[in-house]
Amino acid sequence: MFVFNYEPDKLGCSRGIHLILGVGNSSGLLHRNIQRYLLYSLSSSEEDIVRYANILFGEHLDRAVKFGRRSREAIIFDSYINPKVDTPRIADVLSWFDDNNLRLYSSWPPIVPSILADPVDRRLVEHGSIVDLLSIPEIAFLCHAEDDADVLSVLNGEAASVVDPVSELVDLFADVTPTSKIDLDLVIDVLRRLSRSGSDFNPLSLYHSRLRKLVTELHALIDILKTNDVSGIEKCITSCRVLFSGTCGLGMTWFVGHKMQ
Repeated sequence: MFVFNYEPDKLGCSRGIHLILGVGNSSGLLHRNIQRYLLYSLSSSEEDIVRYANILFGEHLDRAVKFGRRSREAIIFDSYINPKVDTPRIADVLSWFDDNNLRLYSSWPPIVPSILADPVDRRLVEHGSIVDLLSIPEIAFLCHAEDDADVLSVLNGEAASVVDPVSELVDLFADVTPTSKIDLDLVIDVLRRLSRSGSDFNPLSLYHSRLRKLVTELHALIDILKTNDVSGIEKCITSCRVLFSGTCGLGMTWFVGHKMQ
């Protein structure tokens, strides 16, 4: 966490304080917490945790070593043997901000939806009053398994069904002058296509389908866990396509808060 002051004459804005908070997200770390529970259920010692972690989550550990710049042993101790890992939800962080008169300035990954259109002179959005809306990205945090670039490439192609007719409609009425001639039949055609396109695109549909798959996989894993069959648990984990896959959810989320002075 970082807190810093800034002077208005240097940044061209009112005097104030910015707080930068980097913290794990409870939804993004669900995969890790399920891993912890599995290991604790099977183990009676730290040595057991290390052994079963290598058996059941070797692929995850290999990836963590490659990108985390830590040893395999350090990752196992930090992730699994560490007895306490408690991370907040987005709603918790926003509540802390409200309690301390901090306004949400920005975050990464972003949590403010790209549906805002107020001009600058409208009243400010009180983020503490829309915590459920701002918590929707936790679905993505929970099911994140591919690079953003790959996901966005798929969504970009799907978005064309809505964006293209919107652009056509705007272009038909752009730069209207006293002598402009507009093909109203073409406008009607664009309106018809636009009226059909709105329900065809939902940026969260990809994550909803993954969430349903995660539910199915976790249900199967719990059923096998009740038998304490390590071999069966290993086969179940290997067959998972969402649970424990990819990045195993999100790690850190960064929030920037602002307080006027």
